[in-house]
Amino acid sequence: MHGRICARRQTAGSKCAQFVTHEIRDSTVHREPRRSTHARKSPQDKTPPARKQKARSIVATAEATKTAQEKAKTAQEKANLKLDGQGPLWRQIRTAIERMIASGVWPPGHPIPSEFELMARYGAARMTVHRALRSLAADNIVLRRRRAGTIVAERAPERPVFEMWDIAAEVKRAGDEYSFVVVEHESVAKDDERRKLLEVEPSVGLEWVVCVHLSNGIPLQLEERLFAPSAIPKALNRDFGAVPPKEYLRDTPWTEAEHVIYAKSAPRYVATHLKVRAGAASLVVERRTWNDSGPVTFARLWHCGERYRIAGRFKPNAT
Repeated sequence: MHGRICARRQTAGSKCAQFVTHEIRDSTVHREPRRSTHARKSPQDKTPPARKQKARSIVATAEATKTAQEKAKTAQEKANLKLDGQGPLWRQIRTAIERMIASGVWPPGHPIPSEFELMARYGAARMTVHRALRSLAADNIVLRRRRAGTIVAERAPERPVFEMWDIAAEVKRAGDEYSFVVVEHESVAKDDERRKLLEVEPSVGLEWVVCVHLSNGIPLQLEERLFAPSAIPKALNRDFGAVPPKEYLRDTPWTEAEHVIYAKSAPRYVATHLKVRAGAASLVVERRTWNDSGPVTFARLWHCGERYRIAGRFKPNAT
């Protein structure tokens, strides 16, 4: 470090001040710090190559799985959002949305496409789309909120899908062999008394199917089923002897149901199919379901009191 100090002195015979400059040199030499020619390695660089490769592989697998799931979800959405061609357009749109909710693709809280998106997808007028969403909201399947859009209601999955005790699933769950036999199938005449079970007009076509469900060859349930094929697309042109009614009733939307359970002595024809004595104690379950277009189905299920029981476990409503 260099510096200058000025000292003032007077010379003899001169009044002029002379300045004498003394140069002082700092004995301390200032040096720049040495810089390393090698950059310091970051903590990540210390990771062994094998571990880094494994980490990259895990990330790539996770990304691939996520992409595959998104593609599968998109494909399922496209399939479920297709119109079935049954009934007016607004009802078909409603049914398509119900399928998305029933299948779990759209869980509670999931946003429903806007009216404009649905209009573009189906080429429908806004009034048609609005009617479909309004119908779903009236049945508490979706929740419409101003400015926030329409979302799936919290308890919507309990509503749209037809659910019945699946006797086949119960038998298989117990580790037994399930089978069934159709003992009767006919179209119901316009003046048949059985029409009163669904309270439909004579012009509505009805089918009557009776089958026996067996566990390890032993009759467990006699099912009497009355339904309108027009309300159950899967039942159209169905070979009723090939699959039990539960199969073609699966995923059929409904909006209202009635359940009645009672005990009754088995009439002779029921006792014959269940292989019990006439008058034996029987447990009977009757169920009726409706949707917006009217009745869907009526079922009367007969069970031998000594071979079957019904149990339920419930929780209070979240509300």
